[in-house]
Amino acid sequence: MAAPVVGDLLARVKPNAKMVVRFMSSVGEKDSIVRYPDLIEALVAGGNDPIASAVSRAELRAIIASFGYRRSLRVHPDELRRLTVSTLLLLGDHDPFGAVKVAQATARLVPKAQLEVLPAGHVPFLGHPERVSELLSRFVRSGSDG
Repeated sequence: MAAPVVGDLLARVKPNAKMVVRFMSSVGEKDSIVRYPDLIEALVAGGNDPIASAVSRAELRAIIASFGYRRSLRVHPDELRRLTVSTLLLLGDHDPFGAVKVAQATARLVPKAQLEVLPAGHVPFLGHPERVSELLSRFVRSGSDG
């Protein structure tokens, strides 16, 4: 979607519910997304909205270059070490965009980080809304001081 010509061609494809489920399956959330038919419907509607689609393509193009993520947007270890705000990291253990080892290394770099790994894909709050709500509530109530 980030490639100018390919993204423009893909934008002409009108998504349907089956496509949304297939995409969510590719990010490890097939079992979760099927429990939310209203969300599937909303994602289909958003995918069929020309303005929403243009914004999504522009957003992807802003972060992804021809050969991967733009180097200028990468966060460096020294930047993570300088963070002073408490940070809660939530990760699905089979998220195709982030390995648990990378999240653990990131959490070790951020001075006040807490990492929670859930049995999920890229969108852990879909499959575990109660657990994510509990983690967020505890984090906020604790004054976010770790």
